[in-house]
Amino acid sequence: MAIEYPTITKVGTRYGAPMGREAWKEAPEGPVKLFRLPLEDGAYDFGGAYWGAPDNLWCATDGSNFRAFVRAETFQEAADAVHTLAQTWGLLVLLEHDALSDVVTGYIRCLFFCNEEQEDDDGTTPFEGKGPSDLSEQAHDSIQSDCFRFLEWAKIYLPKDFSDWEQLGQDFYYDRCGHGVGARDRPEVYGGEEIADQLSEIAKDRKLGFGETYEYVGDDGKVYV
Repeated sequence: MAIEYPTITKVGTRYGAPMGREAWKEAPEGPVKLFRLPLEDGAYDFGGAYWGAPDNLWCATDGSNFRAFVRAETFQEAADAVHTLAQTWGLLVLLEHDALSDVVTGYIRCLFFCNEEQEDDDGTTPFEGKGPSDLSEQAHDSIQSDCFRFLEWAKIYLPKDFSDWEQLGQDFYYDRCGHGVGARDRPEVYGGEEIADQLSEIAKDRKLGFGETYEYVGDDGKVYV
């Protein structure tokens, strides 16, 4: 299953990228997922729509009738903004935080950050200029599967009010690949040193299917893991 940000489909015109995306103002048919919508190059979503800076965009949608976009720094700020916007449309919405999307976002951003200056034996830097849109379908499937399983383990230990899921995704990548930084360096984020240590150990545990991973650029220019 490929990484999906609900309703964020590929867009584009012969005249360039469209500005933003349309809001849907119908009553939702069910729970509304709220998730960070990461921007590539600080301006474009994964489907190619242009939003501009800063990179603090959130989307709330039920996938069919309701869709809203807001700018916020935290989930709670985004939730409050969506509720306020929905009320101006005469609607009430029940929000669910799509934690997996945020974990995947953090993981992918960290993957490209750590590989952008990686040199091959011939001195070339194959990841130069690469970004999330260059991930192969195989990489999408592998990343989402690993993040889903890691998230299920992490939830056993994380406090109930935990909210920094994107940081969790980043630290999952850092820890599993042995970059010398990770959850252990942020005990205040995870609710204490014991929890942070446990998360680091899970990320490295090969018996659980985690541990070090390797990324490379294929002949087709796509990134594989």
